[in-house]
Amino acid sequence: MKRGKVVAFLGIITIALQIGIFFILDWQTEQLLNPSFRIDKPYSIKDDLCRASNHSLSFNNRYLAYISENLLNVIDLTNNKIVFSSLHQRPNSILGYKWLPDRNSMVYLVKNNSDIDYTTSLFSLNFDTAPTAPTSNLDFTFSPKLDRLFNQFIHEIITIEVSTYTNNLYILYSDKDQNKRLITIDIMKNINRLDKATEHILAMSVSNKFGTVYVETSKKSIYSVKGREWDLITDNPANKLLGCQDNLLFIGKTKGTSLQKILLYSVGIPNNQPKKDILWEGNISLNHHKVIISPDHKVFFQGAERLDIVYPDGKCISKKTSNSTIVLSPTGKMYLEILPKLNKYYWRSI
Repeated sequence: MKRGKVVAFLGIITIALQIGIFFILDWQTEQLLNPSFRIDKPYSIKDDLCRASNHSLSFNNRYLAYISENLLNVIDLTNNKIVFSSLHQRPNSILGYKWLPDRNSMVYLVKNNSDIDYTTSLFSLNFDTAPTAPTSNLDFTFSPKLDRLFNQFIHEIITIEVSTYTNNLYILYSDKDQNKRLITIDIMKNINRLDKATEHILAMSVSNKFGTVYVETSKKSIYSVKGREWDLITDNPANKLLGCQDNLLFIGKTKGTSLQKILLYSVGIPNNQPKKDILWEGNISLNHHKVIISPDHKVFFQGAERLDIVYPDGKCISKKTSNSTIVLSPTGKMYLEILPKLNKYYWRSI
């Protein structure tokens, strides 16, 4: 009996040590992905962000990108320095950009402003390469690489998604007639149209790991698109595509402008229908909301003055964000709160 108690005690100690080691490694990983920051400490920021929009953080949270006065700028937050600006590419217009999900690299698109030249340029920037020394005040630490030129008139980009596993870039945009188009660009090969004349696409999301595209159409149907194959997932008009992570698809059930339920679909199961579970039920206003799904399966609804977070266990919390700009970390564990009028920012934990 005594020996059994000793074995049980040692077993409990072993489990406790394993749990402790797990949390220490998790904390260390987070620190590696987020160098030189402290939670809830004020930091100054070099550029005037009062007119900035489309803020986004790089994979390791070191670089903050944004668009201001039709320029794409990137700040290195560890030394408060602008390391890239598209200033040299004026008078052409920045259409949009996207950070890669697994490295400190981005792609961005530039439109030729000529009335007769519809050329669109695709550039890439790799911030993991060795920086170069600026030769003048207008030269920055990192320089872009021109990857592709294509004759595609893009009036406005709605969404850019990327699958680094398949080396494909997906762009949902509106053309000169305000029609929505969806194209895929294999960086090494061709440009292909994925949309159909009979289905106008409203939203899309891409699985980075599998390269599957999920689209919501004007007929309120949601499909998975692989190559030229369209497979219907749901045609319920109350459903809304929220996003995906690998083989998990997040679909919202709405009533008017309110979200009342989040459905979680397990997709990509061979010879089987998607498995559906209810992740959350409640009420969230969808007015002016940006939806982001983190790698750890939190669902963020980002509005003008609040941030709603639905956790994988179904718990939901709300944070007020008035008078500040919120930029979510790709890890889903923290966010950047920017106070543009004060030229300051804070790291906040979630």
